Amino acid sequence: MSLEEIFKSKGQASYCMYLRIKKSALQNEISEIEKNIAPLRNKQGASNYTYTYTDADKKLLNSTNLKLAEMYKEIDVYNAKLNENNCGKYTDNISTCKYIDERIKSKSDLISELSKGVLAGRNNPKDLQQLNKELLNQQNDFTKYNCRDLIEYERLAESGLLLTEKSAEQEKNVLPSGYKEQYIYIGLGAVVVLTSLYIISKK
Repeated sequence: MSLEEIFKSKGQASYCMYLRIKKSALQNEISEIEKNIAPLRNKQGASNYTYTYTDADKKLLNSTNLKLAEMYKEIDVYNAKLNENNCGKYTDNISTCKYIDERIKSKSDLISELSKGVLAGRNNPKDLQQLNKELLNQQNDFTKYNCRDLIEYERLAESGLLLTEKSAEQEKNVLPSGYKEQYIYIGLGAVVVLTSLYIISKK
């Protein structure tokens, strides 16, 4: 049984989380590849003359483009699975929480800067009061939607899942087939343990 099948067997929420994490990791990998290949792609446009790619350049560009094309196809597969399994509500919840979290961080930084200006007589205290009111509303929403638990569980699950897959990939040519599935279950157990430790630490 694959790691995907194990998560799927644990129910809709668990499987949706797996798909979301896999898609996010793939998107991050794509972004990194795009960033690394951009200087080579831009050489011709940035030059005052027609840049001639070397054979090595062409080979790298072609192999990178082929790899990216395959990765974008994988993204389409994950999107299809997310839709097929009605993962919208789970994705919306975590997206909303991450959005609120970013707004809180941004608003807190702004309040910190504005407070310095108020003390120095440069800023209006009413602006600071309004920002504090907005921050309080966002913090209430963060609590209302149970965002702390959702975000932390997502981080723990992502760390455990990616670590498990990396370890399983390294061991797949070493372990006998009967042990490979056991290794995956051990990795899944690591995800559960990490989550349990987080829950216990909160109490």
